[in-house]
Amino acid sequence: MTQNLNIFLDETGKKNNELSLIGVISIPVDFYNSNKIQELNNELKKNSFKLHFTQYDKSHYDIYIKVIKSMLQTNGIIKMNGIIFMKSQFHSHPLLKSKVNDMIYEKVPERVIYGLLRNYSNLESIMANIYIENSEEYQARNLAINIKEQINTHALYRFDNFKIRKSNLVSKNQQIGVEFTDILIGILRYIICFRDIIGDLNHISKSTFNQRLITISRKSFL
Repeated sequence: MTQNLNIFLDETGKKNNELSLIGVISIPVDFYNSNKIQELNNELKKNSFKLHFTQYDKSHYDIYIKVIKSMLQTNGIIKMNGIIFMKSQFHSHPLLKSKVNDMIYEKVPERVIYGLLRNYSNLESIMANIYIENSEEYQARNLAINIKEQINTHALYRFDNFKIRKSNLVSKNQQIGVEFTDILIGILRYIICFRDIIGDLNHISKSTFNQRLITISRKSFL
């Protein structure tokens, strides 16, 4: 038996923040191609709405809840993995300080995807497609091509029962799976960094307050 998966990768806090998170989710292809999910995908491509957690505003609440409920309508089929890191740790490491960008823009994405796949059962084979939100850094490193080759190589020498069929860099607002990943890792990073992000409760920013509202609305996701 073969399971077909779509894997989506996005990052948050990578450029202007000390604490960064790169995360991936896997979604069964049959579920992702269902009418309800593809209707959302088509609306996204038509710019009927946009999703970017760092730009979240309370006026976006309804569409965020709609997307989250739609993606989580079936329990247990979506898996998530992430790596959180502090760039200062890379800079201070005697071996890594000259290769920080290589770690962030190449090695960490590879490891977070491999970490997701290796948790699947070896009793069934996995065929996966990877979708990564495009960036200049990823383009410069030919990440889509290299990550496919590297992960398939891992599968060979570790005798893992999976294969990357294709890997693509995709533009913003083209794949609802990428945007959903952005929401999840945005909320996760917000929770992890909560005290540092809000600072003085008497001077909390409007955007941070709005992000807090969507984060504590987790009961509405179910």
